[in-house]
Amino acid sequence: MPVTRFEVMLRRPLAGGRAFGDAGSYEELAGRLHFAVDPEHAANKAITDVALAPRDASGRVAFVSDVSILAPVDRSKISGRLILDVVNRGNKVTVPDFNHATRPALGPNSDAHPPVDAGDGWLMRRGWVVASCGWQCDLPPETRGLVGLEAPDALDAVDGGVRHVPSSLPLDRGAELGWRTPPHRRDRGRDGCCGSVPSTCPTARSS
Repeated sequence: MPVTRFEVMLRRPLAGGRAFGDAGSYEELAGRLHFAVDPEHAANKAITDVALAPRDASGRVAFVSDVSILAPVDRSKISGRLILDVVNRGNKVTVPDFNHATRPALGPNSDAHPPVDAGDGWLMRRGWVVASCGWQCDLPPETRGLVGLEAPDALDAVDGGVRHVPSSLPLDRGAELGWRTPPHRRDRGRDGCCGSVPSTCPTARSS
């Protein structure tokens, strides 16, 4: 299995132990999911540069994702349905959207595990399990409480890595703010380019 371990770092009642109809009370399990995938498996070969990532003793590529799971305390009350929360830039969206709940304001001083607002409890009253799992490895490190992923760097990469500059900032501010993505090989960009602006890229092809 790709998941090798669930490192539970927090277990707490949802909404102070409030009951959600027949499903009863809910709890949150939050922590880190440890994965290990076979880079040679056909299902994994589409992952960018997975063949260049470091491997463990069994030949698999390991990575870690933040996770938060909301489920009925009485597991027999689970409806048999799970909704995967595809977080947006590390922010949970499923419960706020379905339950008309508020979203926490995150920043350098926020809680690493901010409380979950259950809103009107729409999902909980129907026995849904909600799993929020991180998938981005380039989230701003100074913002606490985001749901992210720790991914290994590709080997044989361009020295120095590639800067990721938010479009709303001047180009010369990216390095100052520390925005960057893991290193990439020169031949992995569009049209065989390293991903730079064509007019400045030494390997860009003419169209």
